[in-house]
Amino acid sequence: MKKILKLLLSIMSVVFIALVVFIIFTIFNDYRPKDVETLNLDIGSSNSILEINSPYTIVTFNTGYGGLGESQDFFMDGGSGSGAKTKEEALNNTQAIANYLGTLDADFNLLQEVDLDSKRSQRINQYEQYLNHQNKTFAMNYRNSFVPVPLTRPMGQVKSGIVTASKSIPFEITRHKFEGEESFLVQLFELDRNFTISKYYVEDKILYIINAHFSAYDKGGKIRQQQLNQIKDILIEAYNNGHYVILGGDFNHELPGADSSIFTYKQDYPDWIQSLPSDFTPQGYTWAIDPNTPTVRDLMKPYVPDDNFVAVIDGFLVSNNIEIIEVKTEDLGFVNSDHNPVVLEFSLKD
Repeated sequence: MKKILKLLLSIMSVVFIALVVFIIFTIFNDYRPKDVETLNLDIGSSNSILEINSPYTIVTFNTGYGGLGESQDFFMDGGSGSGAKTKEEALNNTQAIANYLGTLDADFNLLQEVDLDSKRSQRINQYEQYLNHQNKTFAMNYRNSFVPVPLTRPMGQVKSGIVTASKSIPFEITRHKFEGEESFLVQLFELDRNFTISKYYVEDKILYIINAHFSAYDKGGKIRQQQLNQIKDILIEAYNNGHYVILGGDFNHELPGADSSIFTYKQDYPDWIQSLPSDFTPQGYTWAIDPNTPTVRDLMKPYVPDDNFVAVIDGFLVSNNIEIIEVKTEDLGFVNSDHNPVVLEFSLKD
């Protein structure tokens, strides 16, 4: 009995030491971005000049890192998965998304969950696959040497972020750290949320294109509220200075004008989604969403039409000096991502 107890204590000691070493290693390798950083721009072959009263298109698309197609679930939603199971699956999803973006040929592209080198997407550099003819930039929001969850199939190494691409060349692109963090140990393995602001000259004004991916799974939505307050101040200041502003992305909130109850599903309303606070929308701004087509599906299990919960959480908030011509969610059937892209056609008013 003494030998067994001694062996158990030895094993527990080894496990404890290994855990401490792993946490210390993670702390020393933790990604610590500055509050505001200027981003590098990869110049493409296009350089269109923006004009007032001309029509333009912008798309927002959470690509699900090529690992959240129709056959996948996700452990944070109650499933067990964490990404693509095979390289073929990740390649097929990535190529399908690249083909869609190329065919759409939007003037501005806001992408979320784009991987550079991650186990969950079979280490495919997706940034290199998307929109190489456009001027684009990458803003890291998830870099970790090893994410140990889910325990049965750890996510492992992650390098991921958000991408903004456009036919026009911005004169400035900045990455802004989102306010609000989880507890120390949770945040150590969590996303470092951010949004980017790309600025374009339009005669004597500036067009702000803001690409944002708000938090999910934060208990009570407290972190999301901090993020909304932070970005609201920027929206108000930019519009009050007479500039054009488009905020797009994955809000992880059910957006104003949308109602998930009009869709058919069998699952309960999930905990990770909330309604956007009624006091968030600043004066001088209008929502551009398509309330008739869902932009996200729940990942508790693989996708089954009319079974999984669906809602509208992706779209645009547009300053009133911009004309909203048309907004439409492209129903891609959640085949290659757990999100559908939203496309806005707009023009800049005099």
